[in-house]
Amino acid sequence: MKKNYQINLSALDKIVARCELNTTYIKSSLLDFLDPKIQMTEKEFFEWLAGFTDAEGTFYVGVSLNKKVSFKYQIGLHIDDRPVLEFIISRLGFGKIYSHKNSVTLVINKHEDITKIIDIFTKYPLQSTKWLNFCDFTRCFELISNKVSDSLEVKNKIIDIKNSMNNLRTNFELPVTKTIHITKYWFLGFIEGEGSFTVTKINKYQLFFSINQAGFNLPLMVEIQNFLQNLSGTNGLYSNAFKVTALKTIESHHNLAYRIKISNSAYFREAFIPLLLSLQ
Repeated sequence: MKKNYQINLSALDKIVARCELNTTYIKSSLLDFLDPKIQMTEKEFFEWLAGFTDAEGTFYVGVSLNKKVSFKYQIGLHIDDRPVLEFIISRLGFGKIYSHKNSVTLVINKHEDITKIIDIFTKYPLQSTKWLNFCDFTRCFELISNKVSDSLEVKNKIIDIKNSMNNLRTNFELPVTKTIHITKYWFLGFIEGEGSFTVTKINKYQLFFSINQAGFNLPLMVEIQNFLQNLSGTNGLYSNAFKVTALKTIESHHNLAYRIKISNSAYFREAFIPLLLSLQ
């Protein structure tokens, strides 16, 4: 049975109580707002995982000197966030966690498990330009999985694709057939990795929430803005409360980044916090 939350500012009170009197930057797991006994449905979890992967996940294609091809899906976090990776493994039923100094990494690299990961993100797609890396990852996996996988021509093709992925990518344009669709659980997963909460106190406490993205993810930021401005409880009152703004001082591709920053206390009270508390 799902728990019914009382919509109030108790969540904000808990945040403020943890803050110093000066400006404090908060990076926390939004899963802390949820009753740990309440489980997401499979659909909700996969949407959450897609959002979290858009924020923190990576798809790797490796080619050794003897041209042996390997595949890896991974999520790397600070060691304090190990419970999040354990939660993911408990829901997926596969994957391993590796620790190194102050970091932990979830790694999935078995052929049968990569097949499952591809199936998940095909049905519950990523929404950022990281989707392009997933598509290339899938293309390579399909090439190596067919009956001519030992062909030198196929492996050279995989090397060409690999060399245009991740940090080597230069083309971030999404095809016209790709529709960006923001759901509540995708958003929750995404802000687990990319969302920032800041509380300041001058004469009174002020809460800020922000998301920053590199310039090539502008279409995603626009859709996130539309999603937030049309939450239940907004009633069209907050269309001008926050916008996507350009940040020229943040280094990124094309020396441009974009930010959504929210500070409207009424919006937090009427829409944003009720959204988080509703994601059971």
